[in-house]
Amino acid sequence: MSTTAPDSPAVELSAVIVAVAHGEPQVLVVRTKESGLDALPSGPLEAAHRTLEAGLRSWVERQTSQPLGYVEQLYTFGDRDRASINADSRRPLSIGYLALAREMRPGSDAGTAWRSWYQYFPWEDWRG
Repeated sequence: MSTTAPDSPAVELSAVIVAVAHGEPQVLVVRTKESGLDALPSGPLEAAHRTLEAGLRSWVERQTSQPLGYVEQLYTFGDRDRASINADSRRPLSIGYLALAREMRPGSDAGTAWRSWYQYFPWEDWRG
């Protein structure tokens, strides 16, 4: 019988999915059921996932029905006090990716939406 030590990390995968529509960058978000707030598609690395990227693609397609094009690992967060998507008390090791989508498919349900990049980063809007 194997047990997971409470200080062993739980690997979490998340993606910032970007597409361009009418010259404006868009980001795909999922609405969390608990808070109703926008969040990035994410999920834990599972034993069935052959690679980190395969796990990320699996979670994104499951949550959004959006196939991904280019995927690039951006950053890994391992801070001890970082919030976790896991129900247990293991330390989260969060790996963030940037993913590009060739086309903007509508969300699989009311829980996904494309939002303007500038809604989250208004200081980046240099169009005016």
